[in-house]
Amino acid sequence: MDMKMQAFLDKVKDMADKTGKVSRHAAGVAGKKANDLALATRINLQIFDLNTECEALYKEIGKLVYDLHRGAEVTNEEMDEKMAQVDAKQEKLAALRDKLAAKGVQFSTGYRATGFILDEAGKVCGVRFSTSKKDQSGVVDVHARAVVVATGGFASNQSLVREYLSAWERIGCYTAASMGEGHKLCQALGAQLSDMSVTPSVISDLPQAAAWGMFAPTLVVDAQGNRFANEDYMRDLCAACFTQERGYFWTIFDSGISESGQARSAAQVTAKHASRLVGPCDTVEQLASGMGVSGDVLGKTVDRFSSMVEAGKDSDFGRKQFLENLKPPYYALKQFPVRFRTRGGAVVDGGGRLLDANGKAIAGVYCCGAAAQGGGESLTTNGAFGVLTGKAVTEDLGAA
Repeated sequence: MDMKMQAFLDKVKDMADKTGKVSRHAAGVAGKKANDLALATRINLQIFDLNTECEALYKEIGKLVYDLHRGAEVTNEEMDEKMAQVDAKQEKLAALRDKLAAKGVQFSTGYRATGFILDEAGKVCGVRFSTSKKDQSGVVDVHARAVVVATGGFASNQSLVREYLSAWERIGCYTAASMGEGHKLCQALGAQLSDMSVTPSVISDLPQAAAWGMFAPTLVVDAQGNRFANEDYMRDLCAACFTQERGYFWTIFDSGISESGQARSAAQVTAKHASRLVGPCDTVEQLASGMGVSGDVLGKTVDRFSSMVEAGKDSDFGRKQFLENLKPPYYALKQFPVRFRTRGGAVVDGGGRLLDANGKAIAGVYCCGAAAQGGGESLTTNGAFGVLTGKAVTEDLGAA
């Protein structure tokens, strides 16, 4: 290993050490003040955004190191610039960490909630967890004046999907974490579940690729080479792929993706899933051959689309965004529709207070996000839901 490579790696190691210390400190603060939940929620959203930005920078730094390993010319200035960006974000994270420390927030992982703890009057006073941590017994009881259930949806729970969404039982799932534990806990406490049969959200199993059509021209066809839905609405398109039993679909694109804001996404996705990628191809016939579809069918699809581009109107499916022709070389990426988000959940009021069958709040228990009815639309809406619930908790504890 040459001196320059060693110097680069030393820089990366120093940055990783500093980052680790920030993360460990942030996770080790003890929780004491329930009346700061709303502020803590807002801070956590900021931390999530900063961590996402740092992850992107880590990947860019890693690529610089690999380029150097391959013999490419990488300057100290390039590496220093990336390091400086990470340092700046880590400083912001440290400041947010200190705010959380002042509010007494603690994060603990590796626990699974198994039931609510009730006092002699039948009021919830905590939650029982199971854990496989070596330094603890298998059962851990956490007592609290208020409990917030925010365990996500139930898209990964095949038995719940079979019960409430049987028409979507045969489609795969993007996540393995949405098991509906919170739904079951709330139901066992006497809460009602609602909207459980509302159609789930469906997306590509390569969700980054699903966004490409918002940044550059694309064309989506089925396994036969035919268009079948509006590319402007990829969730509806993915749902149509499943309900119409088309199996999978192809996103056809050109070099416009690499010149758009999705350049890094395209590079990462196509590199990771090279076995699903066809191209570059100079002609539609070559592309069709690589995709395993009829050249005549795909040719007619492309010609039909081109005629609508010339007319300025997609008279087949109503597409509006990037109604433009693709230019060679062509590429195609195979994708499968998967469910990833459910909408049903426990019935709550506007502050996330869990309601029983009579519409009365169950004291000390709250529910928000995808575990609650009306939640689960996005990170932004779930974050707002969390803030509203945090405010309700502080108000109720203050009035108690």
